[in-house]
Amino acid sequence: MTNTTLESIDRAPNDSNPFKQTAAIIKPQTKFLLDDREKCSKNYKYDGSTGNLSLTATWINKNFEIMDVLLEISYFPTPHTAKAITEGIKNAMQKWEIENLVVSITTDNGANVVAAIRDLIPIKRLSCAAHTLQLAISKGLKVVENLVSRTKQLINFFSTQKQIERLIKVQKEIGYEEPLHLIQDISTRWNSLYLALDRLIFLQYAVLQLSVNLSCSLISEEKTDGIRLKKIMIKDNEWELLDELCNILAPFEKATRDFSGNTYVTLSQMFPIITDLTNSLKPPDNSYEVLEDSDDNTINSDIVEEESLQIEVDYTDEITTYFLLPVARENKNPLDWWKSKQEIFPVLSIIARKYLGIPATSVASERLFSDAENHITAKRSLLDPALLGKMVFLKRNMKTMDHINIFPPDLDVKNNDYVEDEHELEELLDE
Repeated sequence: MTNTTLESIDRAPNDSNPFKQTAAIIKPQTKFLLDDREKCSKNYKYDGSTGNLSLTATWINKNFEIMDVLLEISYFPTPHTAKAITEGIKNAMQKWEIENLVVSITTDNGANVVAAIRDLIPIKRLSCAAHTLQLAISKGLKVVENLVSRTKQLINFFSTQKQIERLIKVQKEIGYEEPLHLIQDISTRWNSLYLALDRLIFLQYAVLQLSVNLSCSLISEEKTDGIRLKKIMIKDNEWELLDELCNILAPFEKATRDFSGNTYVTLSQMFPIITDLTNSLKPPDNSYEVLEDSDDNTINSDIVEEESLQIEVDYTDEITTYFLLPVARENKNPLDWWKSKQEIFPVLSIIARKYLGIPATSVASERLFSDAENHITAKRSLLDPALLGKMVFLKRNMKTMDHINIFPPDLDVKNNDYVEDEHELEELLDE
């Protein structure tokens, strides 16, 4: 997504509609000042099951801070062809007047989405790193799909209130500090299989003890449940295999979380994280000597504190000067580094702002669908899609706009103290 940094606006337009006020303030900030060469990336996602399309914009401002806003979440009618998606994105960009300023769009790997972005030349498309990672995990798990299927059966046995209460009771009896529930695997939720298996292994002894208790019970109902549980119980060697499987999946879960952040640079983390994951899957090679208790100066001899070096800066050749600098440590925030060096690298720092703002995943858009679903309840199942989009727009952009006086003075944005009377909010939005 693309975005620009303008002077801060102290007051909102004179309009009582909070949606119009927020949109009027955000819109000029999404235009890039070409003289400043500020560019950003767009995050796109559509939900084929609900027909919603979401667009979020991310950019790095002049203070080297990551900024992001929701541009829109709107109903997207069928058919969801590549051509229709292309037109939908073009219309949104024209609406926000950023059609010539978008650097890249981060999306999932749907064939129609890939084809749609291909027609948006010269905009580049970036595959969602987390989505790609989950596809790789799903493909790799096919070799143990039978065990995974049986494990899901076992977990599903404890999905009823009766079995949950029994499992909690057993945990208390055998000394678990805090009783826990088993976690269900949800195919649309990233890492849910790892979390489900990890929790099952943690509660292994409680599950086995409950199986014994039910089988030995004199109560007919419990004995029947014990027989059912025994039939789907996994074997000892399968428990060991599940433990090994969790050890393999754990780095992938962490990588997905690292990719999914929106308060720090994620694009530059893709290569080192994927490299570490690849190395973690390789068998250990004993031909190399393992160095233990070595200090950082021994292992990373090429990493030197910058303050200890005196480098003459040639402003006419920023690239040469850049490569003369020592390699920064991995835990160094790249935004802090570029902020401290922007006077030395006036051109390169602009390029850094342009590309470091590109998100590695489409998580920002994915989260919007959860927000939208939270507004649709049994009593509000016929909520107008346009109104729903405005409500999510306001909620998503509150923290971005909290420095502007467009909300009631008693509204605590930081603590998510939103309007309690949603009908009152709907009346405001309909004005």
